[in-house]
Amino acid sequence: MGWVLAFGLGCGVASAQSTEAEISARLMGKPLQLRGFWMDDKLQFDAKGSPVGANTEGTFTESAFDAKNVSLNGDHLHIEGQRVGLKFEKVGTVKRLPIFQKGIFRKSPEMIVIEIDGQGDRDFSKELDAIFAGSLAEVAPSLRPYWQPYARRHFPECG
Repeated sequence: MGWVLAFGLGCGVASAQSTEAEISARLMGKPLQLRGFWMDDKLQFDAKGSPVGANTEGTFTESAFDAKNVSLNGDHLHIEGQRVGLKFEKVGTVKRLPIFQKGIFRKSPEMIVIEIDGQGDRDFSKELDAIFAGSLAEVAPSLRPYWQPYARRHFPECG
């Protein structure tokens, strides 16, 4: 089974995201992809959308994200969600599959918490653009060399 992550913010941001409702509308229910392929469960970013501190980078196939909760407190954005993987079922068809942690008694969702410090700016558009990709084509140049041929054939361009 091949796992790949998907996302789809669209090909750009039409307006500023400066209220909790606007940010929620952009993130909730959208298939998101972490640009940095970060594997940590707690991620912190500055006002430019750059990671604060060292984060573990992993495969893009396990760095998709489904936002579950968004909260804005002044110029500080808190996003909670579940890590997601995708399975290519046939060319052009991708199935999103939530990733779970295995436990002794039950499986629990692998949750990710993202904290963004706006440092006085309540418009989180540029931070969200830096953290999340809007299409598989956007992250294709960042993929490891062995994924490049597949990406060129199967990741549609934003258009």
